[in-house]
Amino acid sequence: QLMFRAVLGTDQVLTPQDIVDHCAAFPGLKACVLLQLDAILTSRGMDETDAAAFRASAVKTRDSLVTLAETMGLGQGGNFTLRTDHGIRSFFLDSNLCLAVWHAQPNFSGGTREKLILIAQELSKS
Repeated sequence: QLMFRAVLGTDQVLTPQDIVDHCAAFPGLKACVLLQLDAILTSRGMDETDAAAFRASAVKTRDSLVTLAETMGLGQGGNFTLRTDHGIRSFFLDSNLCLAVWHAQPNFSGGTREKLILIAQELSKS
């Protein structure tokens, strides 16, 4: 909790849903999905159709990226940013966890990528 509070700039007790919502609110991002074992959390505030599509694509993309990471000798971890005609999405893989974000602008704002890496690493420990 202490690390989450420091990175997210809050002193409230955070649930996993709160963490996902805070990540989506970082400058330059519009949505976040957390894939943990069998649990999937999507940031609140998205249109439900967009949220469902993002969740579904995040699951499939995570599976492909885990295979790619293993092929590249990274184990099951790694950070990937994919640029497509449907937008830019970044995936932070750590153990059995994937934190995926949907960009609202082409590049991360200062420190945002690093915060997401730390959050994914900390979530994978819990």
